[in-house]
Amino acid sequence: MRFVKIIFYAISISFIVFALSRIKQDTIYPSETSRNEIAPIQETTPDPQEKNIETPEANKDEQEENIVTKLPATNDKAETVEKIQIANEKTKAISLSSSQIDEKESQNNENEASFIDSSLLNKKDIDIQSIVLVRCSFRSQYFNSSSQPWNEERFSIGSGVIISNEGHILTAEHVITEDAKADETGRIWKREGCRAAGTDKKQTPISAVHYWGQEDDPRFKEASIFFEPTKEEYKESYGLDFAILKIGPFKNSAFVPLEKKLVKFQEGDPVIVIAYPGKISVTPQGLERFDGKFKTLTYFEESSCDGTFTACGIRYRILRSLSEYQNMFWKETEFGIITPYARKGFSGGPAFFNGNLIGIVTHGKSGDDPLQAGIQTNEPDIQDVLISFDIFETLKKNGVSVPY
Repeated sequence: MRFVKIIFYAISISFIVFALSRIKQDTIYPSETSRNEIAPIQETTPDPQEKNIETPEANKDEQEENIVTKLPATNDKAETVEKIQIANEKTKAISLSSSQIDEKESQNNENEASFIDSSLLNKKDIDIQSIVLVRCSFRSQYFNSSSQPWNEERFSIGSGVIISNEGHILTAEHVITEDAKADETGRIWKREGCRAAGTDKKQTPISAVHYWGQEDDPRFKEASIFFEPTKEEYKESYGLDFAILKIGPFKNSAFVPLEKKLVKFQEGDPVIVIAYPGKISVTPQGLERFDGKFKTLTYFEESSCDGTFTACGIRYRILRSLSEYQNMFWKETEFGIITPYARKGFSGGPAFFNGNLIGIVTHGKSGDDPLQAGIQTNEPDIQDVLISFDIFETLKKNGVSVPY
């Protein structure tokens, strides 16, 4: 009996030592499982290419929290499939009447028309190397003192486009902005910095984040803040939701200048958005594209817009009929794969008409069944594109010059 007790105690002590060693190991070198718990690495709707990756149901709220977005969902059930800022239902459509156009053009001191018909825009080639993945990190006040600093850092992922030969990047303000208010844990998340990774000719996928202690994707470059709108202009993303970053020294010759005028589209004119899906994941992600058609000019009621054509946050509303495009989902093209969703990472992504940069995506909504991912309904996908005219006019009003 005494011999049996000795064996039992020996086994117990061995188990305790082993358990303690594992705790220490996971504290110093967090495993993939523990890392997933502190920084979500996939969206709530899995891609067909990642069928083996599962997201625990209990972590959904935490994942939505860690993805830095600022607008509440207008539909709680739809929150699981809406990947970017919600396309708010409180919008108003505006039309380009002849009298308003004449009035606006007569007020232009430079005697230069503020509008251009879509049929007059020359067709241009799209250089995918002008499109970038934007990542900003946010750290709490406990980051420097924490024994597990990875728990005190969050990321926001979006897209952007290089608009000058000096490395100026246009993206959405809500991708890079910090929240001055404390969260429910008392943490205040301050922006540590932003980085941008460029697209190469082969469209090599990019790992948006990396495990603690590992090297970042070498394509990421430090990006300083060149311009941000005021809070009054921004209007919690309902207004002028854009920002300009600057990388340097800039060696990539690929850039796309902004179209300075408000484009008078015909309903049904084709628009293409090219961007990254925005997964906060070590899994490399490639370019995706969204093909839609112009529906109307619109603005959010929460903005300062009043129905006139001033720089206030007017959007081109782009719709995509699922019945028309769903048979092409996941098809590889020269501008990335055709995406089945309105992705979160499309925030800041460039929108093109015949190769002309007409604005960036700020809000969107998928027409998926919100209760069963991947099941399509008759609801169209929506992308709201902040018009380049408003961006250009705001920079001009603030005395900011971006070289071309």
